[in-house]
This record gives sequence, structure tokens and C-alpha cells, in this order.
Amino acid sequence: MIRSDLIVTAGDSKVAAAGYLTGFLVGSFVERHYIHYEIPFGSRELGILSCIGAGFMITWKEYIAPATFVACLGGHWGHFVARFLLLFATVVWSLVIRKVCGSPAAGAE
Repeated sequence: MIRSDLIVTAGDSKVAAAGYLTGFLVGSFVERHYIHYEIPFGSRELGILSCIGAGFMITWKEYIAPATFVACLGGHWGHFVARFLLLFATVVWSLVIRKVCGSPAAGAE
């Protein structure tokens, strides 16, 4: 017997992938043209901030997005918006890391 609750529809995964792609394109553009993020090597706070950011992303994907956007907007648009905001949030988190760890000196390589 086939359980219908275990079947993943192809439409939702394609829309989620489109949300990932759109979020990546917008986030990449904003980061490249406005933020200019560089990894702060040697910073003591970088490891813990990376773990907090990863925890936030997993929590968002597994718990917050399905309860908010997918429930309100439905499967297609809900997954699209949730994945878009997930990748766009990486731009915001790079600003947090840059602010806490301090930006490297200009011209230092």
C-alpha cells in the first residue's frame, strides 16, 4: 500500500528550488555591490557566529517557514518565499559577522 503522506510532489520542490535561485541571485548582487564581505580570519567570534547562523537557518527551514509562509500562502508560493528569505538572510548574517568581528583594514590582504 502506498502512503500518500510520504509522496513528495515535484511541483513544490521545483518552486522551492526557484526560491533558492532567486534568493541566491538577489543576495549575491547585494553582497557583491554593497557589502563586500571578507572572512575575518583569526577572529574569536567567527566560529560561534557561524554556528548560531547555521542553527538559525536549520530552524527557519524546518520549523518557522512551514508554520508561517507555507501555511499562509500555500505550498507553491509559501515554499518560494521561505527559500528566498532563507538565502537572502545570509546577506544580513554576513553584516552581523562583519559588525561583531570587525572589518579588515582597507588594502590588507
